Amino acid sequence: MPRSPLPPERLAFFVDRSLGYYLIPGKLREWGHEVHTIRSEFGARAEETLPDTAWLTRAGEQEWIVLTKDARMRYRPAELQAISDARLRVFCLASARLTGPEQAERIRRNLSRMVVRARCPGPWIDSVHDHTVVRMWPRPAGRAQT
Repeated sequence: MPRSPLPPERLAFFVDRSLGYYLIPGKLREWGHEVHTIRSEFGARAEETLPDTAWLTRAGEQEWIVLTKDARMRYRPAELQAISDARLRVFCLASARLTGPEQAERIRRNLSRMVVRARCPGPWIDSVHDHTVVRMWPRPAGRAQT
């Protein structure tokens, strides 16, 4: 059963293993947000073996916001179905080549935008760019998929 929602200024994130286990989760906690990871929810042994659909389902059950850098998940039918079924809100860093400190800075710069967007019900995937957040999926009508 999902918990009561956090105040709008404080989000509950599930940080995907693609963003590491220390820097990004630590920064989000430092900025006042609740953070969950595969390690904290499923144990260290699950880190490399747990299917993405399992943690996506858990994130949906708990109404956590997913933060990842795996933009390809929108092309994987099983993961997209899990996102849709769980009505997830997903933020994906636009560049997978950023260093950890660059990732943290990108998130920090966009955190207020992310808080506002997180108020909208899912399912959706938004891309976090340098100074903006853009909808990746579902695409607005009339826009081609890239």
